[in-house]
Amino acid sequence: MTLNYRKVLTAINGELVQRDLQGLRFLCKDMISSSLLENASALQIFDLLEKRDKLSKNDTTLLAELLYHLQRKDLLKKFNLAENLQQERGYISDFRLLLYTLANNLTITNYQELVFYFAIPRSRSPDNTCVLQCAFELFVELEKRATICSENVLKLKEGLESLLRNDLVKRIDKYTQIQEKSREQQSHSRLTPFGCNEQASWPYPGPYLQESMDPSSGYEGEESSRMSQDAVREGPQDLIIHQVSPPAQRDHMDDPTTFSTDLPAYPVKNNPRGICLIINNEEFSSDFKTSPKLKKREGTHIDAEKLEKVFKYLGFKILLHNNLTVGQMIETLMSCSKMNHKNHDVFVCCILTHGEINCVFGSDGKSLLITEVTSYFNGSACKSLLGKPKLFFIQACQGHEKQSECHLAADADIDADGPVSPISYSIPDEADILLGMATVSGYLSFRHRREGSWYIQTLCNLLEQKCNGQNDILAILTDVNRVVAEKTARMKNPYTHKRESTKQMPQPKFSLRMKLFLTPPNDDLSVQDHHPPSESNAVDWIS
Repeated sequence: MTLNYRKVLTAINGELVQRDLQGLRFLCKDMISSSLLENASALQIFDLLEKRDKLSKNDTTLLAELLYHLQRKDLLKKFNLAENLQQERGYISDFRLLLYTLANNLTITNYQELVFYFAIPRSRSPDNTCVLQCAFELFVELEKRATICSENVLKLKEGLESLLRNDLVKRIDKYTQIQEKSREQQSHSRLTPFGCNEQASWPYPGPYLQESMDPSSGYEGEESSRMSQDAVREGPQDLIIHQVSPPAQRDHMDDPTTFSTDLPAYPVKNNPRGICLIINNEEFSSDFKTSPKLKKREGTHIDAEKLEKVFKYLGFKILLHNNLTVGQMIETLMSCSKMNHKNHDVFVCCILTHGEINCVFGSDGKSLLITEVTSYFNGSACKSLLGKPKLFFIQACQGHEKQSECHLAADADIDADGPVSPISYSIPDEADILLGMATVSGYLSFRHRREGSWYIQTLCNLLEQKCNGQNDILAILTDVNRVVAEKTARMKNPYTHKRESTKQMPQPKFSLRMKLFLTPPNDDLSVQDHHPPSESNAVDWIS
């Protein structure tokens, strides 16, 4: 860029009109948390993108991409940014671009009919000056309801078909076809459980955008059944999408135990092995008008204590933080990212909190994208961890769906870690990252009030038992899947008043290039034995 970088950003900020700013916020939604984007100016958005290493003086690719999709080609030309447009992969997800394109082509009547079709309450009455913003808000609401996501836009297609908007239906069909083709091409290279490939990246600027634009419930617990939800929701919620492949497709899963024995291993020799950051959110407060109502996460301190003991045993330096707001979580993550990890072999981050699809909550009830959590430790953001394994373990719900079971179990008093408000994202492509989720996308995870969560307690027990130099981390996580999948809880459906059995299935996602063996630096160290209760004795659990 020949002109002064800061002057260009300031000048662009002055050139953008309200419609551009609305589009800018929407297009950045997968890169910046909604709580930070709300009411943000263009300059504030640019600053947030810089902090996330998406925008810099030496790389204005994203800026050019944003202006291109905002149809501000005059600014591309004026500030000599057109040359920065990539012809391959872009920063903005194709799901986001699809929704952006559809929003730009909806009329006021279309918007009102879709609001009625999807039974959206308390929607605003638009005029010609705000129909675009209303359309954005509609799509965000559909994402929160899990009615649509990057892997499933069928409901939106059906809604547009009811409006006889065949032109927009064709755009969705084109998106779906390319997504399916890309999924097939990546099925052998993307390592994710159950054959659930993450959102593909399409050739920029996206086939459905090359045409000119023509704008024209969750279950709530009851004391009588000793079942309750951590997330108290107002009224019934639509249960639309199961975002996980059915059990019949599990043979697509990459089995770590079948990997070639010739695979090299990450070096793990330093003492301490590295930093283990634990963020434990138990108490929550929020503005219920803008954030979900979140209950106290009773029993989470048991998980935090167990993680601290086990990773200390494995040679890690523990950094424990309790009840952090989203802003404090970001500050803590950035602080760890800026540390010198030169003499460390591994980085571990454990987050215990409420969650929704692809997000975790701060103690203030605001959401933080999981991709944002991992982004602070990628190769460009944290040079001293380049080429080293980064492990993230998330104990939080990823939706509100319950997984069914085929065998009955004793009643349990179990807490679920999350409300209903999914946000779309795709797992980062950076190498050497492992993301261990307590549950697959779209579903609840469970926590015992006095014994801790199923996932974290099982993870810690197996790390203690199997980190002996014989089992790599993926083999251990496969065993975690097996043990947790054998557990069963019962929840009372407030609509039918019947008890329904529910299961949990953890999900590791990873881009590790080598095997990782975690071993204690001193074989004489041991952790206090902890034996979780058997299913038949689990009589004091909640959901």
